[in-house]
Amino acid sequence: MGSIGKVYITGAGPGDPDLLTIRARQVLECADLVVYDNLLNRELLTICPEYTRLCYAGKKPGAHHMRQEAINTLLVTESMNGKQVVRLKGGDPFIFGRGAEEALELRAKGIPYEIIPGISAGNAVPAYAGIPLTFRGLSSSVVFVTGSEDPLKDKCNVDWKTLARLNSTLVLYMAVANLTKITSALLKYGMDPNMPAAIIQSGTTYKQVILHSELAAIAHQAVQAKIVSPAIVIIGKVAGLGTQLEWFQTRSALSVSDY
Repeated sequence: MGSIGKVYITGAGPGDPDLLTIRARQVLECADLVVYDNLLNRELLTICPEYTRLCYAGKKPGAHHMRQEAINTLLVTESMNGKQVVRLKGGDPFIFGRGAEEALELRAKGIPYEIIPGISAGNAVPAYAGIPLTFRGLSSSVVFVTGSEDPLKDKCNVDWKTLARLNSTLVLYMAVANLTKITSALLKYGMDPNMPAAIIQSGTTYKQVILHSELAAIAHQAVQAKIVSPAIVIIGKVAGLGTQLEWFQTRSALSVSDY
């Protein structure tokens, strides 16, 4: 049996290819196989050599091109055959990315691996919309929350009651489909209906769309504006600063060719 390869569980960043880390570029430049997800800029794949095999393993709500078990098996098999494998994930692999699950599988099989952090959509997308996640006198803490869970079901892993009472910035991932239920839960538990809120679709790319509103209205307005995934939702006092600090729309309008 030949030497075992290595798996690089790698964050691709939030969309803007300029936000790829140096280390991520290095491993893409010598990858034998890249197993990549849905939410990343395909331009990054052009960094790979001509001999690199590309394998799409994207997941969309209700439609998984590859099941997680199949992805785990592929990573193990290819690395055991001596391949240098890059598992390329949008954003950061350890923030709602299931990178830890894959790392545990590799550890159990004795496969060498490296975790390469990526710039997360949770902080990059608000920044490209001019929204600071913390601001003196407005918010001193941030909570990253998955919005894929129905907050009205009997058992929910997210404690919306506590979140509604915190003076924190809420950053919601994967929340478009459940946004009406999420905002209803926050209102039910006492959050101010006039709390500033924003939703950013396709953040950090030239397709970026920003909707500013208030907690009580944003779900309805998002439907009217036909907002779809991928999108990040920001709820908290800092969301209102985006109308003053937004900068990327102007830049992107002048430099679409950069992407």
